[in-house]
Amino acid sequence: MSELESILITSPESLPSFFRDVQVIGPAHLELQKYRAKYSKLDISSKPTNCEVRADKSPMLLVPKEVREAYQRNDFAAIKKFETQSQEDLQAVYDNVSKNGEKAWTKVKKDGKEFYMSWSDKGSMWAYTVSTSTSDDVTQQALVQIGTYSKSTSVLGLQSYNLTLPTVVAESLIALIVARAVSGIIAEGLGFAIASFSLLLAQAAAAAGFESFSFAIPVALVSTVASCLVFAVVFIGLAYLWNWLNRKYTIRLQVFNWDYTNDWSVNGQYLSNATICGGNGDNKVLNFTLPKMVKPGDVVTPPGFDPVEALDSVCYYGVIIWENDNTFAQGCSMAIPIEKNKNEGFMWAFDCPRFSSNQQAAENGIKDPKIYRDTCHWNEQPLGFKITSSKIPVSFALDALSGASDGLYNINIHIGELLEQTIDFSIQDPKPTAQLSMTSHQGAGYREDFHTWSLLENDGFMKLNLNIPVPIPVTLTMGLCAALVDGKADCPFSIKVNGNFIVKGSRDNKCDFHPVEFTINESLLKAGDNEIIISLERDASTQLFINAATVSEK
Repeated sequence: MSELESILITSPESLPSFFRDVQVIGPAHLELQKYRAKYSKLDISSKPTNCEVRADKSPMLLVPKEVREAYQRNDFAAIKKFETQSQEDLQAVYDNVSKNGEKAWTKVKKDGKEFYMSWSDKGSMWAYTVSTSTSDDVTQQALVQIGTYSKSTSVLGLQSYNLTLPTVVAESLIALIVARAVSGIIAEGLGFAIASFSLLLAQAAAAAGFESFSFAIPVALVSTVASCLVFAVVFIGLAYLWNWLNRKYTIRLQVFNWDYTNDWSVNGQYLSNATICGGNGDNKVLNFTLPKMVKPGDVVTPPGFDPVEALDSVCYYGVIIWENDNTFAQGCSMAIPIEKNKNEGFMWAFDCPRFSSNQQAAENGIKDPKIYRDTCHWNEQPLGFKITSSKIPVSFALDALSGASDGLYNINIHIGELLEQTIDFSIQDPKPTAQLSMTSHQGAGYREDFHTWSLLENDGFMKLNLNIPVPIPVTLTMGLCAALVDGKADCPFSIKVNGNFIVKGSRDNKCDFHPVEFTINESLLKAGDNEIIISLERDASTQLFINAATVSEK
């Protein structure tokens, strides 16, 4: 038995630990024989029947806090580590589904739901029909989820496809048809043509006895389907990327929507000496939507999926991969709009020249991509910078200016997350951050002798404003030091958020600076401006020094 064949072990004990109490039914190639026997008895016309294929939104990532924080702070060393670990967990599974066809998949069952899986001890891939509906007891609409999970990183990736079928088909069979087609795209790597997905779906349907089925992707939705298939190939950096790295430069853009309030869309592009993976040959056609964030509990996964580590962060995610078209002494460049609606959003552009450093630009407002690329002002800090678009923070990060050994450059765009932001109160004129500022103060001021701000008088206060696009749990961390009088500290203080106490009469008597964390619950915050007041109690007899205030997402 080969290494790949040994993955397919149909005993319940062979299932990975992150699937609980799932019953193994049997190998997919044996199940296909049952499907063919069943559907051969139906009166299905031999006349070619077209089935429509759509992507259901953009891919989704569910990650633990450690992974989310690495991405949000753009720690490319940590991100590369997660990518490598995920690759190691899933490589055997991807090899299996690429090379062994339906023999790589096993039907399983839990809570009356049948679906298909391929797995190793550290990684798993599944195809699960989330829902179906029928019209006139004939036309069937099916939503199929393809999931990928890495045990070492606890990263879950989901992509979903809508299929419109001319007859009612078993949910488990629909899942297998999509699983086989996505497996074929993985085998082709990033050089796939979008038309091959339709062909692979037809071949998988024919194997189950539906020889008359053909599949078509609406032209307007080609880019959305392609973006899901790119995600299927690379996950969060899977090695199948390298199969396509045969030119001078490859640019990988990852866009994360951490915004709880707004959907964001990529609609159009301008390319110079660049080609996009999975496109349809039209450089202007690039469109997909990243829906607003949802809570982890709102995400559907197959019955029995139960990872040990909580996946507490979820976002919709887009990945776009370009390469230079002409490789002789030429680099490449591109520009795209990212829109909140037709009138709001921001522009992004990137330039990867042949003989100088990479450049990156972004600004608020929507323009024609070609005009923006030709007139943009390149940012002086292309490795990392931030802008605000319609009061939503957006950050940009690039992993290298030049000299990537494999010619691959990574750019991350994060929309809507509350980055860690600090106001420095060790200076007389503290500067506001993108979302945090001091709006007023009374009975408080700067102590030149101690190089810090202080609550100077009883009932003295410092009033801060926190502007967020949507209510989320926030951690407020302050650098505190109790002043001494006759060797004693007595400086009780309170903190109010939008008129509600989160701390009342707290006594911190440490006489050296130290960080103290306070949790601001989501229920106390609102979209937009939020008032935070730190005040010294009326009965205090000593001052309270404050040298910093930091906000971060809890």
